[in-house]
Amino acid sequence: MKKVFALLLALCLMVGVLPTATFAASPFTDLTGHWAESYVLPLYEKGIINGKSATTFDPDANLTRAEFVTLALKVPAVPTPNFEKPFDDVDQTQWFGSTVSEAKARNLIPDEMVKDNKFNPDQPITREEMTAIIVRLWESFRGILSPANLSFTDVNAFSPWATDSIAKAVSLGVITGNPDGTFNPAGLATRAEASVIFNRFDKQLDNPVVTIQNGEFHPMYGGIYHDDVDIQKLVSDAYASGAKEVTIPEGVYKIAQKRTAHLTLDGMENFTINGYGVTLIFDKHYGRGLQMLGCKNLTINGLTVDYEEPLFTQAKIIGIDPEGYYFDLEIEDGYYKDLTNTQFFTGNMQLHFHDSDYKLNRAESGGHFFSSKLMEHVGGNHFRLNSLKLVGIGKHCKVGDYLTILSDKEGYPMYIQGSDGINMNDVTIYSGCVGISEGYGNETLPSVYKNLKMIPGPTPLGAVTPRLFSISGTGFHCAGLKHGVQVYDSVVYGNNDDAVNFHGIYHRTYENADSKTVLLGTGHNLSDFKEGEVLRFYDEKYDLIDIAKVVSAVEVPDYQPKVDLTEDVGVWTFQAVRKFKITLDKAVKVTAGGWVENEAEMANDFVLKNCQFLEGQRGLIIKANGVVEDCLIEGRPIGMRSGPELHWLESGYIHNITFKNTTFRNNGFGGYNLDKRPLYACGLYGEPGSTSRNMNVTFDGCTFENNYYVQLFLTENQNLTIKDCTFIAGENTTKHLFIDNSENVTLSNNKFIGDVPAIEKGATVTNYKEQ
Repeated sequence: MKKVFALLLALCLMVGVLPTATFAASPFTDLTGHWAESYVLPLYEKGIINGKSATTFDPDANLTRAEFVTLALKVPAVPTPNFEKPFDDVDQTQWFGSTVSEAKARNLIPDEMVKDNKFNPDQPITREEMTAIIVRLWESFRGILSPANLSFTDVNAFSPWATDSIAKAVSLGVITGNPDGTFNPAGLATRAEASVIFNRFDKQLDNPVVTIQNGEFHPMYGGIYHDDVDIQKLVSDAYASGAKEVTIPEGVYKIAQKRTAHLTLDGMENFTINGYGVTLIFDKHYGRGLQMLGCKNLTINGLTVDYEEPLFTQAKIIGIDPEGYYFDLEIEDGYYKDLTNTQFFTGNMQLHFHDSDYKLNRAESGGHFFSSKLMEHVGGNHFRLNSLKLVGIGKHCKVGDYLTILSDKEGYPMYIQGSDGINMNDVTIYSGCVGISEGYGNETLPSVYKNLKMIPGPTPLGAVTPRLFSISGTGFHCAGLKHGVQVYDSVVYGNNDDAVNFHGIYHRTYENADSKTVLLGTGHNLSDFKEGEVLRFYDEKYDLIDIAKVVSAVEVPDYQPKVDLTEDVGVWTFQAVRKFKITLDKAVKVTAGGWVENEAEMANDFVLKNCQFLEGQRGLIIKANGVVEDCLIEGRPIGMRSGPELHWLESGYIHNITFKNTTFRNNGFGGYNLDKRPLYACGLYGEPGSTSRNMNVTFDGCTFENNYYVQLFLTENQNLTIKDCTFIAGENTTKHLFIDNSENVTLSNNKFIGDVPAIEKGATVTNYKEQ
């Protein structure tokens, strides 16, 4: 990439000839005739810089570090939404607290300006410190600059850490030096000198974003960019040679999609791919990233993956029709703008609203579907979303808020099917549809994920607002596995669907061939039935009929059932892709249209330990047996739901699950789900009207804090234990614990804090003990 920008024509020195542009009369009496007047007034008119009073600017006064950082962020209009204490001497109550916090978060402040974790915000800023910050600001959203050759006569006086920044600032055209040929790096910067830099910086923002070229450093991902390296060949050749591992050289690699996937690892066994310091960018947003079909004991270490065009874009709300019919939106450079491209949006987009602090708007958190036909391109980066009043959304939003616009395309960064023992360590996923999609495998070995992160990727070049979303769908989606996955020390942050969804699969019964033989259909190509596997049979109302073991199973593709069980079940259509005749170890009388679940393919024995599931849609959706330990679930419309949703492809009832030392905080946004039940923050549900139960459920040492409405809602459960838990009410809490339609319930040594009811029991709770 040609990183060296042409210097502005007729660049003047810090003290030099004034440009001829005309501006409104200056309100500042001490600026009239000053050499910096023409640099200050454009910034004043844009609201970037103000005077010391209504009539004075004080151009020759020194500028403090805090003042410079605050003004610098205003030039490209960098938002400063959140405060995270950056230094010991910077506090949220100080007027510069949020801007210094944002500058630290964006790595704009050199380490050399900090001592003993103190920023010294009131200390006058030097010219070289000022230059280092402004260069870092440019590179944070416009790309790495190439340094110019320096001709200053006092180069030897430069601090070593600042020399490169000064050379880059010269190439950018924001500094030139003093008339005597010096730069004076240790000199204290004045308000006038800073205004010159800001003015020139602002003009350079009009230049288009430069595309990263092959062999150049990629500032978004922190590595050398390659678009001509065949990673598929590198990995496949190593495996074919008999090697046990391959190490991908550090760098950023663009991977072109081939057929259904960008990188195919099918059939690889006992093999390790090392990718520390490696980022893979998938060029097609709607395809699979890494595909692993029929693999065994495959390990992936250290990779970071992203889609060149994520399955979402985002916009800032710049106007709202008073009647509520439209929003005016602005999409920054760097975010996807071709909203009429049917390869990206097929006409059924989804909106999510965020406030000006980037937090998901709880009142609008559920997502809203709308047709791309409602999106009008007004011009430039401006769009209008029409007819919002027709779908009743946007009542709780204001100008300055943000929204994300999600594509309905599917892209799976990690697609795993029919494999046995996948291991991932230190892997980061920035975008996609379902982050980890795994099914119908783990015959002998569980998949193990350690330090896996699904988080919003870096801010795109040209944009100043960070990505607000990560995965547009589910984080971990694991279905039909013989052994549940084990997830340690991992994070799912800002995803649009479930952070975790572990479940089995269901099948449909047709009829009895004889008393011990059942004919059934399955909607999945990879479902088989092995001798000794345990099947649970339910009637069409989800009541348990019987449990039996498989003696033998044969596929009967020519079988013509007497009833058609094709059914639209909401997220997919059930069709009997395969039909089986199952011989059982006992007689079972089935009904046409009943349900069957195989205990061996329910993703059981999962482990979630020391994980965080933050700020997104639903948290833990679990229909499998296992352990959730030392985890944090926060900021989700549903923090946890465990129980059957048979019409969502999942299997039915939990038989052994433990939540230990896990915190559920700030979850539950209200509203109702499809069966008209309130969306409680955390709940174990059964199927309404069913006599079946979740069984052997334990909450041990857990914390429930400021969750919406009822903090923990439990119904249709058997052998339920809640011990050593702490319930802390918040402003959204109306009740700590509700238990209904359950038996063998034991509560012991729990704490209930806050002025709300602690425990409410329904009339159908039996054998209840409170210790």
